Amino acid sequence: MQSDSETKTALQEAKQALEHALQREHDLRLEIDDRIAQAAHDIKNPLSPMIGITSLMLNKTAANIPADELDKHISIIHRGCLRLLEICESLLTMDKPVAATEPQEVNVGDMLTEISDLYQEQVEARGLKLTTSISDDFPTFHTVPQFLYRVLTNLVSNAVKFTPSGGNIALDAHLEESDDAVILVVRDSGEGISAGNILKILNPGGRTESLHGDEGTGLGLVTVNRIMTYLGGEMGISSDEETGTRVTLRFPKEALSKP
Repeated sequence: MQSDSETKTALQEAKQALEHALQREHDLRLEIDDRIAQAAHDIKNPLSPMIGITSLMLNKTAANIPADELDKHISIIHRGCLRLLEICESLLTMDKPVAATEPQEVNVGDMLTEISDLYQEQVEARGLKLTTSISDDFPTFHTVPQFLYRVLTNLVSNAVKFTPSGGNIALDAHLEESDDAVILVVRDSGEGISAGNILKILNPGGRTESLHGDEGTGLGLVTVNRIMTYLGGEMGISSDEETGTRVTLRFPKEALSKP
């Protein structure tokens, strides 16, 4: 028969085990909520310009849309839907790896063209100009396509939201020999970010509203920073309230070479 002290010890241990279990459940719930919020945000990024493309198509009769233009719109929407499906699949299988999150050979030029095509209608509707520049010696990435796509669509979406009409957005991919790095840059001529706000926007939860009336969730750059760390790279931000924002994605060459 247990003594009173043994009973008290057993009850205390049971209480502690229960508290630990509840804490683990709480932490897991927060992690799941965080991943769902990130995924929803990353789904919204390509979904918004896709809705713009379909709206444009609906405002024209089929007879008024040239066949090549119609084919291009359908192709853009199809590629965008496949990207959204990848994000959904990775969200539904959070407890195990899926093909969409495995490193693959990625032609960055093709991806930049895909993203440029996706946002072109939205860019033009807002009176903006979007250009891409890729150096001739730019290598094929060995990385996770979905993650790179999410990074780039987050940055382009931000640039479209916060660049006033008449402004420019540029996507640039080049090698930086001095630092032995592979560089992707998304640059805009928008309203810029004050020095005091750069650290603030790298923390989740800071909602914003753009000049075009877009509401931000404060997750865009947070997601980019997390993904870049996961991919072995780093994100840099330089911004001026007069000249716009430049986001640099820096990948060490050795992290990108195929094993």
